[in-house]
Amino acid sequence: MAETAKERLVQFIENEGITINQFCIKNNFSNSFFNNKSAIGSDKLLNIFRNYPVLNMDWVITGRGEMILKNGTENNEWKEKYYECLEKYNACLEGKIGTESLGKTA
Repeated sequence: MAETAKERLVQFIENEGITINQFCIKNNFSNSFFNNKSAIGSDKLLNIFRNYPVLNMDWVITGRGEMILKNGTENNEWKEKYYECLEKYNACLEGKIGTESLGKTA
């Protein structure tokens, strides 16, 4: 069983019958993406989600559930949580930028 998100992505790639290089090109990742031991950033997860909507993002991130969503199910729950986090993050950034431009810190 794959232990990291990148290992699970390799399983997905093999399941799809594509190469790692094809996957990287489609998602605009560098060829060294899978060699890098760092975690997958949210920007990269969003690219993957957009290009492979049947891929269960909960499975990619946590290893829970099935790799492929069944019966046209979408990643709606994951998508809603992700967008909510992005909105909060953007609000924090806007607040920090706003106070710093006034010469004050939050």
